[in-house]
Amino acid sequence: MSEHPDQQDQQDIELPDIPEDEENTILPDLTTAEAGEQPGTPRDEEGEAAAEPAEAENEDTADSDSVDGEPSDTKDIDEEDADGADKKDAEGKTDEPDITNPGKLVRLGHMHAKILEELKSAETDPAGRKRLAQIHENTIEAMKEALGQDLEDEFLSFTPKLSSYSTPSHSELLLAQAGLVGWIEGLLQSIQTAIMARQAMHEESPAHPEHPVKHNPEGAYGPGNYL
Repeated sequence: MSEHPDQQDQQDIELPDIPEDEENTILPDLTTAEAGEQPGTPRDEEGEAAAEPAEAENEDTADSDSVDGEPSDTKDIDEEDADGADKKDAEGKTDEPDITNPGKLVRLGHMHAKILEELKSAETDPAGRKRLAQIHENTIEAMKEALGQDLEDEFLSFTPKLSSYSTPSHSELLLAQAGLVGWIEGLLQSIQTAIMARQAMHEESPAHPEHPVKHNPEGAYGPGNYL
C-alpha cells in the first residue's frame, strides 16, 4: 500500500543547515533555565553569582555601625562605665582627709620642739644621741598614721632620716630635729590659715534666715477686736 502523497512530500523536504554559533544563540542554556537563574546573571570563576551592588552597600553600612567587632551601643555603655569609674576614683581622692589624727600631730610637734631646745642648750653623750635617734624614727612612723597619703609622701621626702646602724652626731641630731619641728609647725600654720579663710568667707556671705520675721505696722498687739 502506497503512502499518502502529503506525508511523502514532507519527508522529501530537507531542513536547512544552521551554523553552530547561531544555534547556540537561539537555544537557551537549559542548565541555567532549570536552576531558575537568569541567563544574563554574571558569575565568578567558582560558579557563584556575583553580589549585587545594593547588598554591598548594606554590608558597608552595617560595618560602619560597629567598631572593632563591637556594636556602637556597647561602645557607648563601656564609655559611660569608664567615666563613672573615673568619677568614683576622683571622689574617693577628694574624700580622703589630709590629716587623719590632728591631736597626735600637735602632741608630736610640741614634744620635738622641746627636744630641739634641749639639744641647742646641752651636749649629749653617745647613749643619749642613740636614744634620740630611736625617738626620731618612732615619730616618723607615728606621723604616717596621722597624715593622708599626699602629706605623707611630702613628709617622707623632706624629713631627714637618721641611721639606725650607727650613733648620730650632735649636729646630725640638731638638723633632723629642726627639720621635723619646722615641717610640723608649717603644717599647723597652713591649717590655721585655711580655717581663718573659711571663717572669713562665711562672715562675708549674707545671712538668709529660713523664716523671716514679719513686722506688723499696726503695733505688736494689732488693732484689737470690737463687737
